[in-house]
Amino acid sequence: INNRVKEMSSLDLDGSKLMDATLNVTNPKIRFADLSSQTGKDVQQGLHFLFKGAVQAFRNPDAHEQFRLLDEEEGLEVLAFASMLMRRLVRADTAS
Repeated sequence: INNRVKEMSSLDLDGSKLMDATLNVTNPKIRFADLSSQTGKDVQQGLHFLFKGAVQAFRNPDAHEQFRLLDEEEGLEVLAFASMLMRRLVRADTAS
């Protein structure tokens, strides 16, 4: 997810800083919704938080500390969450 956001945004940032610079509501490099409405802004902000949370909660601990094995159920849940985020990226618009 981090690498795909980096590719789509062409920014040389990483982790939560990348998500903040790329998915923010005021000047996003990747848009998930029409930001002319409050609903669109809410969707953008919510997905911004989900992406930022994903890199902080799942990626960072394994990148900066010893890797922890997941049981099968937790592994499938994390994969489903990552899949949902990647699907949102496929459908997103990128700013010029």
